[in-house]
Amino acid sequence: ANTLVALQLEGALSFADAQHFDQRIADGAAHSLRHLRIDRDRLYAQPTADDLDRIDTGGVVRAAVDALRRQAEGAAGGGDPELANEALLHLYVEYMKLESAAQ
Repeated sequence: ANTLVALQLEGALSFADAQHFDQRIADGAAHSLRHLRIDRDRLYAQPTADDLDRIDTGGVVRAAVDALRRQAEGAAGGGDPELANEALLHLYVEYMKLESAAQ
C-alpha cells in the first residue's frame, strides 16, 4: 500500500488485449498501490490494413510496408510470416511516434 508506480507503455495492442490490460493489470494493481500512473501516449491499437496504407505513399518506407505485407500473407516465398507481422507492427509503432512528435 506504500508503493508508487509509473508505467510508460509503448507498442500496440489489440482491442481485446487492451481490455485485458485495463481489467486485470491496471485495475487490479491500482488497488494494491498507493499511486499508479500509466502513460499510454505511445500505446496504439493493433494496426489495420487501412492504418498500414496510411504509412507513406511512396518511397522506401512504402516499399518496405508492401514487401512485409506480402511476406506476412505468405505471398513472398521464403519469408517468415510471423517475423514479417512483427516487423510491420514495429514499423507502425515507430511511424505513429513520429506522427505524434510532428503534431
